[in-house]
Amino acid sequence: MSLSTASRGRWRAERSYFQCVRHVTIALHGRLRGGKSQVLPEGVKVRAPNGNHRYLDVLGECGAPRPGDLVADKPTVLFEVLSPSTE
Repeated sequence: MSLSTASRGRWRAERSYFQCVRHVTIALHGRLRGGKSQVLPEGVKVRAPNGNHRYLDVLGECGAPRPGDLVADKPTVLFEVLSPSTE
């Protein structure tokens, strides 16, 4: 089975996106290691001041980890990796 040109382009873009997210996560983890901050992966919600929630690609949060909590109330740093679909 061969991929169409459009499918190959989309696959490359998606792969590039995930590689970028991985690199940001690894770099941030290296900077925060040993302290009270932690890197939170994609899938953790960020609560905005107006009460809405957003999903970001990578974020760092300081303070005690809250096992099982998938909402970051006070993230320290946020990363959103742009792709053609989010520009």
